[in-house]
Amino acid sequence: MSDPFGELELNYKDHCLILVGDGGAADERLARRRLAAGGRLAHFLVTEEQVKHAGAEDEIIFTWQPLHKATTSSLGRKLGPSMKTYWTKSGPDCIALAPGQCLEIFTQNGEMRLVRLVNELTGHVLMELSGLVLLHVTPEEAETVDVEVEDPELRACGTFSKRYVLISLLVLCLWHLLRWVVSMKFELVASEGQWDWWRGVLVIVSGFFCAPGLWHGWAASLSGEADCGWTHKLVSLLVISLVAMLAARAQVADFPLYGISTIASFLSGPLLQYYQTRWSHPSRHLFDCLLWTLAQLVGTIGLAAVLSVIVVLYRTLLEPEMFANVFLPVSTAVVEGGMVSFTQMMYTTLVVKRRPAVPGDVSFVAMPYMLTCLHGFAEAARIVGVFSGAVTGGEYTWLGSLGVGLLLNVLARCGWTRLGLYMVLKQLLPLRWALVFAPGAYGKLHDEIKIYAGYFRFPVVISLVIARAIVHQDLSLDGPKSFCFNASAALSLLCMLLMEILEDQIVLRQLVPMSPVLQEFVDSEVQKEGHGRHGSLLSLDLRRTTSLSPWRLEELDEKGFKSSANSPRGTSPRGMEGSPTQPSAHSAQSTNDPSGSGPTVTCLSLPGEAPRTPEKCSPEAPSPQLLPVLPGSEPAPPPPPLARAASTDSGVKRPILRMPSEPAPSQSGHLPGLFAVTPSSESSQRPARAVRSATLTVPSRQISKQSVGSKRSVGSKQSVGSILSHSQSEAPDSPRLVPSLGQRRDSLGSRIRSSLGQPRAITPSLLLHGLREMPLWCQLSAIGIISEATLGFLNTTMGPGGGIINEPCPEFDALVSLWWPCPLQC
Repeated sequence: MSDPFGELELNYKDHCLILVGDGGAADERLARRRLAAGGRLAHFLVTEEQVKHAGAEDEIIFTWQPLHKATTSSLGRKLGPSMKTYWTKSGPDCIALAPGQCLEIFTQNGEMRLVRLVNELTGHVLMELSGLVLLHVTPEEAETVDVEVEDPELRACGTFSKRYVLISLLVLCLWHLLRWVVSMKFELVASEGQWDWWRGVLVIVSGFFCAPGLWHGWAASLSGEADCGWTHKLVSLLVISLVAMLAARAQVADFPLYGISTIASFLSGPLLQYYQTRWSHPSRHLFDCLLWTLAQLVGTIGLAAVLSVIVVLYRTLLEPEMFANVFLPVSTAVVEGGMVSFTQMMYTTLVVKRRPAVPGDVSFVAMPYMLTCLHGFAEAARIVGVFSGAVTGGEYTWLGSLGVGLLLNVLARCGWTRLGLYMVLKQLLPLRWALVFAPGAYGKLHDEIKIYAGYFRFPVVISLVIARAIVHQDLSLDGPKSFCFNASAALSLLCMLLMEILEDQIVLRQLVPMSPVLQEFVDSEVQKEGHGRHGSLLSLDLRRTTSLSPWRLEELDEKGFKSSANSPRGTSPRGMEGSPTQPSAHSAQSTNDPSGSGPTVTCLSLPGEAPRTPEKCSPEAPSPQLLPVLPGSEPAPPPPPLARAASTDSGVKRPILRMPSEPAPSQSGHLPGLFAVTPSSESSQRPARAVRSATLTVPSRQISKQSVGSKRSVGSKQSVGSILSHSQSEAPDSPRLVPSLGQRRDSLGSRIRSSLGQPRAITPSLLLHGLREMPLWCQLSAIGIISEATLGFLNTTMGPGGGIINEPCPEFDALVSLWWPCPLQC
């Protein structure tokens, strides 16, 4: 007789690997393996006295409340850079416990699944994290523990780092300086009808800087591989070289040549890799992978074409001055904001919903590249529009444009632009349409990348100024051979660099506070289901609470902190080895009453829950279970338990969630997919499956559907959010999904947000936490791509000889964008 239950794993390991130890060689080795696998990592550097066993927890509960501010431990500094902003956190969470702090470890179904950092002096809860907890890892375990992230959507996104960005900017400044100098030397002595081979060679060398990142993204997007093989890279390089030399012979301009070379490179090496790896990914579909990869080309090459038109329009609209000053920053901001929504829609529709037909780790390089190009290309258009206008006109009309651009950028990065649009549209449209402008994780990830991408446009322009000084040897601020063309152009370049630094400092130091997250935004995030949760701004907890308000202010004390004294699990120090078993969160502890009146009952509840009365948790009261209730049915019989899975090769055990193949007919009035509570005494109706305190079952039809031919099987792993997307309950005592909230802070920005409707700090979603540092060559390629776009915009507006011949073209000529004569005329 077949087993009517499939297995669905609630994989804590995918969400976070939590290491507790002394930070030695074993901890470091396991941490590096985890980071290499693309997973999130938390490490707590502790002493034996600081670790406390807080008892068993038999409830299914997931919480994600990282530490607001922390100093990186010595192990964390070895693992790489880490940076915390208001919405994002890059790198692992490596924390050294300070004196007076302790780490409480809770178990669920016999496994360590929850840690809590507590200030013992005040009793304040500083952080709570759910995940796979490993205590005092041995060298053998450091090599054998399974660290892979099996759900691709739970791999951390890629981001930039200060150290690699600085190196890349320096390298590209030197390259473009050499490029300008070589180009000037050859163009100034070129004769009519000569083959301008040096143009093709310079494009080929630039391809060495730009192509590696593209190959990495295409390998993950199209083939599902970690990187392009050397054979495929060589094929692409040969194709790029052939196209570049033929285009140079035909005197094709650089700007269209970049697009032609990019498409030619994509059609050669990446497609060859897809063909050669077709047997390695049986679930991969060419059409699905090709759609996502083409979306990347549209979001980059197409965006560059649109922005080039905006730059040209700005040049032609310098009169009237006021209109031009508003047109450039507003138009680029609108295009950039629209493309962020385009990126989120494409990634969700063409990747998330089509798993496993698109199997690659596209959140590491491919998707961040799209967001990088959005801001980098927009900033390139702004600097070229302002600089070229100052070069040709010599006026100072650009000052207004810089001021408007600074204001719009700061408001957008702090969230006030979206909030203002929402408040206006809410008065004019139905709420569901106004919520389109609610903030999301992709917008905040885009804001994180802006910290670095705003500087990617400067190497080309700065190197042009230095090259002119070297070749023409004229350091005056005026004249046909002036190194900076004129005083207005020199001042505009300096002001744009200072404005970029000022903008970042305003945002990072929160001199303009972040906008509040309104209750409508919170409610809409909690109500999202299935794939609708992807890209959500907030992290969600699964916990028991009787609060009707999403802000749950009753959890906090007068100082705005959660207090561990309210926790029913207790905080008494106990060693991990040989410690007596504590009662679970649904059990009751009986003691003898000295008066002889009978036993007294000590009630236990979950974090943040109001204390439970003895009537609700008496020893005779059965433990509740979570069961699905469908319209028109009685509650279904209790499902099998959340049993302990068999040991893996690494010795780490993980809970298994049993799932019935089909939901039973129902006659109750509950909405589909909600959970009801039934006494555990009914579990005797299902023999041979002992039931623990609580079991969560999910009807198979609630599993998120993928594209045709790529449905997720019942035995696949899913994230906590996807498994529990329908776990809202009308029963006040049952766990339900609630927003993850932090403390009530007392800063000026917090008081402003509180007055506008956000009384507590919000925990950002997992998508914004543990961002991975992209490799040096990927960051170098991203900056190289932005630099080539900047050069293309510059050639379009000033003419190909704008920095080579003594003076730029006096008027814009559309043919300059497509064809370069030899020798250059201007």
